[in-house]
Amino acid sequence: MKRETLFGAGAAALACMTLAACGVKKDDEPETAAAGTTPAVTTEQQGAGESGAPRLAGTPERWVAWNRESCSFEPASDHPQQWDPSAAADAQGVTIAYTPETTELPFDVKQNRGVQAVAGRTGAELKLFDNKYPSTSEPINVAKAVAQLKPDAVLSMNVIANLYPQIMKTFSGACLPTVVLDLAPPENTVFFGVRQGDMGTVAAEYAGTVIRERGWDLAETWVVSCADADVGTDAGTPYDRVAYFHRGIRAQFPEIPADNYEMLNCQTQQGSEQARQRMTDWLTAHPQAKHVVGNAINDMRALGMHTALKTKGMGENAALVGIDADPPNLKLIEEGDPIFVGDVTQYPERRGELLIPLAADIAAGNPVPEQVYMAPGVIHG
Repeated sequence: MKRETLFGAGAAALACMTLAACGVKKDDEPETAAAGTTPAVTTEQQGAGESGAPRLAGTPERWVAWNRESCSFEPASDHPQQWDPSAAADAQGVTIAYTPETTELPFDVKQNRGVQAVAGRTGAELKLFDNKYPSTSEPINVAKAVAQLKPDAVLSMNVIANLYPQIMKTFSGACLPTVVLDLAPPENTVFFGVRQGDMGTVAAEYAGTVIRERGWDLAETWVVSCADADVGTDAGTPYDRVAYFHRGIRAQFPEIPADNYEMLNCQTQQGSEQARQRMTDWLTAHPQAKHVVGNAINDMRALGMHTALKTKGMGENAALVGIDADPPNLKLIEEGDPIFVGDVTQYPERRGELLIPLAADIAAGNPVPEQVYMAPGVIHG
């Protein structure tokens, strides 16, 4: 049975097994830190389950309203203490351009269905444009197509951070109020999502409970994660999911030697298979690793890591905490797998219940938080 816990909380690169080998900075270097990023939820808060309403995390610090004359979000002084999606403006007839990273990955499939369902119920005119991740050209083409449509608001989900300057130049030129999902928001946008670093933090907190329960020898424990050199290491990118996982483990267990931390390079184009191979190669090169705890920037990669650890026969000497709660990974938890012990969820199926009202409020010129955070949870056995 699954349970849910909420915590307070390029071509050349193809040859790189680890991020260090690709010339990418390690997670403990200060310039990769997201300033001010702190855990967004506490053990006392209730999160959104399949039957619950999605919950916001924290109290908004800054409110803005869209000014169509200046084509900018401007500070709003007259606003409620908390944003209430149930009291948002009527979405009937509001044209919303929605640009998910893809229509294929399990997380996006769940999110897309949820957004489309809420748009249908509320009468919003939703136009979906597929960014076709990991394409680096399609998001630019999509931005141009959205600009021609001239919607009332844009929900933009592009996960390749260095494309946003060009995307936002297009959106700003067309005077389009934009909500950015999940990445550190560019200037003149509203952010929506779970902080990338918070997902790594809550994953580390749950992994820590497993390490303590199993009584591992910390001197013989290794921390291994699957990142992606193509994603980069900028603050607010998916790299924070693994960087903050390492920091969270280090904070709980300073006895783990500093040399026992590793970032593997596992690229999206290669799917779970490359993650499996990277983890297998690492295990072969580190026969002394008695215990392994780890995570990945998403569940596809974590699944490959799991296969390698299971093949090695690690059993309860390994513990992985995934991110995204994909069906194959949740099945492992349901079956009581000793290696895949938990999965961080962002409740993608429920995001539309916040995104569509947020877009409607922005289109109406109503005040909204400049940053709208959802509370993450951990699904575990």
